[in-house]
Amino acid sequence: CIALMFFKAVVSTQSTGENRDKLSGVLRNVDISCYAYAPPPVFNIAGERPAIWKEKIITIVNGTDIIPRASLANAYTLLLQMQYVEKLEVSLWERCSLIMEKKTDRLELLMEGLDDYLEQTRSTRRDEVFSRLSHVGRVLWIKRLPRGSAKGAVLLKQSPGEWERSFIDFRMLADHWPHDYQKTLERFIHDESSESAS
Repeated sequence: CIALMFFKAVVSTQSTGENRDKLSGVLRNVDISCYAYAPPPVFNIAGERPAIWKEKIITIVNGTDIIPRASLANAYTLLLQMQYVEKLEVSLWERCSLIMEKKTDRLELLMEGLDDYLEQTRSTRRDEVFSRLSHVGRVLWIKRLPRGSAKGAVLLKQSPGEWERSFIDFRMLADHWPHDYQKTLERFIHDESSESAS
């Protein structure tokens, strides 16, 4: 949807973004602010981007939504991680714990060689490596908290390369639905408004 006020446009799209091509020609000479909800990473991480994009484009990601991590490079890395885990001498329960990122001290020790394994495998299969992609602009990563928590939702801290990895989580598809985004944002805005008022 587009809201035009005093020749300034705010463009809001969900991950499908059906009207982006049509809008690009119409809004070429208009001051644009863009809010992107759940977009997949589409920009080559090594490519240059205008500095103004960081100011004007805000990407909003809900919890463990898989779409903002959906790139061929991330899928390839996830398969390599699964291959590494497959070679470990661990029980089925420990494998499930690794998938859900619930590591014990023993599993942490076993996983220490993962980064070296990934680097070594990538270097020997250069023809299979896909471009690393990222989001443009600022990313707001918000997570809805369980009912009864002191806050309804929190802004999560992002580590370097956060969007260059995929993981498996029970809510990775549920967190993508527009209704879930709406609920999470409503809670987050409510919390922020309450803190500002106090």
